[in-house]
Amino acid sequence: MADRFPATFLQEWYADAHDSGWSDLAVAIPVRLAPGHDERHVRQALADLTARHEALRTTLVRTEQGLRQEVAATGTIPCTVAARAEPRPFEVCGGALAGAVLERDLAGGVLVVYAHHAICDGWSAGIIHRDLTELCEARRDGRPPRLPELALQFADFACWEHEIRRRPVPRYWRDRLGDRPRLRLDVDPAALGRPARLHETSLPSVPPHSARALAALAASLRTTRSRLLGALVVATLRPFADDRVRIGLIASNRHRPELRDTVGDLWDQLPVTVDVSGEPTLSELATRYDGEVTAAQDHHVPLAVLAPLLGPGPLFDVRVNHFPDTVPDDDVRVRPRPHVVDRWWPGLALIDFQFRDRADGGVDCHLLVNVAAVPAERIDAITARFAEVVAAVAQPVGGRC
Repeated sequence: MADRFPATFLQEWYADAHDSGWSDLAVAIPVRLAPGHDERHVRQALADLTARHEALRTTLVRTEQGLRQEVAATGTIPCTVAARAEPRPFEVCGGALAGAVLERDLAGGVLVVYAHHAICDGWSAGIIHRDLTELCEARRDGRPPRLPELALQFADFACWEHEIRRRPVPRYWRDRLGDRPRLRLDVDPAALGRPARLHETSLPSVPPHSARALAALAASLRTTRSRLLGALVVATLRPFADDRVRIGLIASNRHRPELRDTVGDLWDQLPVTVDVSGEPTLSELATRYDGEVTAAQDHHVPLAVLAPLLGPGPLFDVRVNHFPDTVPDDDVRVRPRPHVVDRWWPGLALIDFQFRDRADGGVDCHLLVNVAAVPAERIDAITARFAEVVAAVAQPVGGRC
């Protein structure tokens, strides 16, 4: 038996993003296995993980009522043994949305779980890594696992979102999103009607000494380092804007305590519009950005509610995504590969700034770019500008940016 629940706003796009019905928009979660694990323990732990998180036994099905999530009563993540884990596409509608590969080596091996974005986001990857590590150790040691109780499952979130999408758009957002500032990205409008080619490119990293300077500045401004990273993006974009910049700030919905241990695709986007007029310092931009983010969070509703006010075309030229490192072992990290999206979704930004915390205190920085629409020259210019802004971080506060 299986239970059916509404599909989320994001799942509706995932189901239609590829003409073939197969998609490689997945999250890879490598788990380093200590010596002493055998294959039986690993498979038992995967079954335990699937029993704990409904999202990992969910499929998407098309019905007369539209797309639905179907949650099986039982199941496990299929696992193969191979010399090397390679990502594989998922059949989004009707197929399993999670799989695993066990790599063997003399040190114990690596178990790599692949979960499609329809059921897993970056925060969820950290939950899966934590839970699977503990479940493997519990099976190996023959003891009960030590994990927190789950307050909600992903289907609970989907039902909440389905209900709130029926409500009127709040007045705050109707007033706030009346017009839309655009960046000068030299985008070919016709390219937005063609398949998107998403490529990741590296930006200059934020070294530990600059990250410490960011932390000090955050403390002095009573904000967070995550928000200061967003301010770095705003400072980077200022030469390519008029007097305002609007970005989509990736939010995880994890500010709700009951969702902090829930596996699912819970990420959302907050529209944040920042005044960049004049010659502001980084501190001034950070203060403006902080105030806008706070107001957006105070009036938060799902992007599914706001999308009609933001279209047509891309809802945002640029997004900002900062997340902690979910996998502590750099030697087993699985990097994303370039991929093609046949059906452009307006919630996809043309340029996505991604920040990942490092163990040494620094921050790895990347761009995820639709290279079918954004010229390489513009990306080079943005990359060079970002390098200038990062280099200025460690300088005395107060200089223009």
